[in-house]
Amino acid sequence: MKLQLVLILAAIVVLSPAPTMAQAIFTHVSGTAGPDAFIALGTVECPGGSPTGLFPFGPPCTPGSRVNIRGLVVQSQWVATDSRVTGVFTNVFSGNFDGWTQWGPGSGHVWGACSLAVTGGGLWSGTAQGYRTVNADGVSVAFHIVMHGTGGSIEGLHLELDLIATAPAATSETFTGRILVPGGK
Repeated sequence: MKLQLVLILAAIVVLSPAPTMAQAIFTHVSGTAGPDAFIALGTVECPGGSPTGLFPFGPPCTPGSRVNIRGLVVQSQWVATDSRVTGVFTNVFSGNFDGWTQWGPGSGHVWGACSLAVTGGGLWSGTAQGYRTVNADGVSVAFHIVMHGTGGSIEGLHLELDLIATAPAATSETFTGRILVPGGK
């Protein structure tokens, strides 16, 4: 009797309609960014040194000191394979750099708040973090960007990108990533 009851219950569970789970939908996207326009210079601190008063036209700190920048606002035009990631990108970033070089700030961590005003309507907003590397050949910056959409065709969507910027030999900014539609809506 117990075996029959177990088999009946097992059959009910197996034959019962299972709730369907909505699957997230990912759309891969890539594009280019630039040129950069400096909107606000933010503030500069000089750990281990003194301000020179030359910023933005020269080294902001005396030689040998670190350079900390807070609240630098940069804008660029983004053009992507998906129109939902085309528009004006604004990054309010900060960074701690190991000094000043012929390419501006030296190597160091960068982070900040960012937004992308989509040309067709809507606003992505979120954060960017990464690392700036300076060597004899120039500069490369690698950012990881995570943003959430509001308004227009991006309402409730999630965007995750990696942006690589290099200069001066091949001055370019490219990004790749994906748009996530939670729950497959």
